[in-house]
Amino acid sequence: MVCKLSFCLAQEEQKLIIDTSQKEEKQIVGENQLKEYRSQKDFNYIEEEQDISWWQNFKRWLNDIYHSILEFLFGDLENVGGIFKWFIANLPYIILGFVILFVIWLFIKLNPAKDKSYRQQAAEVILSEEDKIITQEDIPALINSALSEKNYRLAFRYYYLLIIKNLKNSSIIDYRQEKTNHDYLDELVKTDFYTDFKVLTNWYDYIWYGNFELNQFQYQNLEVRLESLKNKITKKQAS
Repeated sequence: MVCKLSFCLAQEEQKLIIDTSQKEEKQIVGENQLKEYRSQKDFNYIEEEQDISWWQNFKRWLNDIYHSILEFLFGDLENVGGIFKWFIANLPYIILGFVILFVIWLFIKLNPAKDKSYRQQAAEVILSEEDKIITQEDIPALINSALSEKNYRLAFRYYYLLIIKNLKNSSIIDYRQEKTNHDYLDELVKTDFYTDFKVLTNWYDYIWYGNFELNQFQYQNLEVRLESLKNKITKKQAS
């Protein structure tokens, strides 16, 4: 029995597997190597604190005020949901959009270059229209048509242009399309027509360019002066 046990143990010993692999030796890092690693940028894991700019502080201040106002008006914003929550979240951008649109509108509205260009174009249209009336239209017929419609403002305009046409036909003024009524007034300074034409020109500027409406009584008073000046021009032309 003892022999059998000894024999079995001998066989088990023969079956043992011998580990022939080499053991890894632990590398010990010295203090000098640690200092070298610490000095390298890749091994620096300390987060640097960045300075906060005045603009970031300003935005934070505005954001705090904005949320304080919303919480004062609507209470705890965490309990707000749905479309109203979306509206509150995007309200600053909506306000900013309206501000930008207002600035653009204000710039267009107050742009002096645009206003000057618009006035120049409007003046050119008016001058072109007046030139067409003076040179091509039957002005007495236009006056009668305006009076029949009780449009005394338009009737006065046509009568004033008839005066300019008569001054042109009588060679009293040097008529040109690009000239203004005040240019013709300067040409009449040394004539007998100056005073009447000056008064009528001032009234024309006020009534036509100033969009002042005339009633029948006012037109009849101006018509007396218009008729008087027209008769003076006719006499000059006949002499």
